Amino acid sequence: MARIIFPSDLQQLTGERETQVVASDFRGLVVELCARYSALSPERLHKYAVAIDGMIIQRPLLERFAADSELVFMGRIAGG
Repeated sequence: MARIIFPSDLQQLTGERETQVVASDFRGLVVELCARYSALSPERLHKYAVAIDGMIIQRPLLERFAADSELVFMGRIAGG
């Protein structure tokens, strides 16, 4: 199962620093996390960038990942 790591603000909503999911793409991940944690919503999770095995994706949507992947939610990087 893929390992998911939450930033501190999401830790306050989930009560956990990390969890594992069976999903294999980002859309499935969002569905699974929202079903597990009532305080999470797709709108909230889509405000974050996610690093999948170290590769940062600013606006994840359909990205796929392996069962042994590590995903880290993080604030989006602003440019200017």
